[in-house]
Amino acid sequence: MKYKYKCDALGDKMTLLYEYGERKGKEGFDEGMKEGKKEGLKEGKKEGLKEGLKEGKKEAKEEIISDLLKSGMTCEDIAKRLNEPLNYIINISNN
Repeated sequence: MKYKYKCDALGDKMTLLYEYGERKGKEGFDEGMKEGKKEGLKEGKKEGLKEGLKEGKKEAKEEIISDLLKSGMTCEDIAKRLNEPLNYIINISNN
């Protein structure tokens, strides 16, 4: 295409460069979002597993304490043997 003025050709080239930059910017953004979601899911699963294990250990400990209380052990003996605060054992015994 012939242009009457050189600035017209330059303007078209600048427009093309701008559009190319916009397209590449969007592609980069989309790729970043994709990677961010992937990394977020990975971290979320890791954190969820960690929290689940922590909660499971707590529930298991409370169940053991409850069973020991039912067997007739005193709160003081359980606290000493399990190295847990007496108040923690007493709270479980009250539930």
